[in-house]
Amino acid sequence: ISGGQDRQIRVWRRDGAGFVAAPPLEVTLRGDTHFVQFSPKGERVVIAGNDGAVIAWSVSDGVVDPTSRRVLAQHTGAVTALAFAAAGTWVASAGRDAKVLRSDRAGPPVEAVLPAAAIALALDDEGGIHAVTRAGAVVRWTAGHAVIEIDHGARTAVRLPGNRWALALD
Repeated sequence: ISGGQDRQIRVWRRDGAGFVAAPPLEVTLRGDTHFVQFSPKGERVVIAGNDGAVIAWSVSDGVVDPTSRRVLAQHTGAVTALAFAAAGTWVASAGRDAKVLRSDRAGPPVEAVLPAAAIALALDDEGGIHAVTRAGAVVRWTAGHAVIEIDHGARTAVRLPGNRWALALD
């Protein structure tokens, strides 16, 4: 699946040595797509970009169900980071609006306000969200409150197996 500046979401299939695009998904985007991510088990795909929307579709046997489209969250600015929980049951998005939204299938997103917009997200097994901000801080948000874990120098975060994560620091 791909998305980009043409505001089209395309599903690709393998055809011999190459790939062939199926007709684009029927979705009206108001801006470029920056993130296209499958859930860990491949049963959902989520896109996000400049228009601030976080949109999900169901996937079965590698085929996207166009009728399953659901807007999970809406930021007031562009989405700057996107990450699935390890179990694939929820997704976190960060935006230029300095908010992190935790969205699942059951209800409206839960919101956390950060000291600055996030540029990367890493999720832990306890439901915590580690957000790396543009200011270089790492903020862990869980159970409705945020704690600054590192106050400067961080550039990105990556979740590793075993509930560990790695940081790139200045």
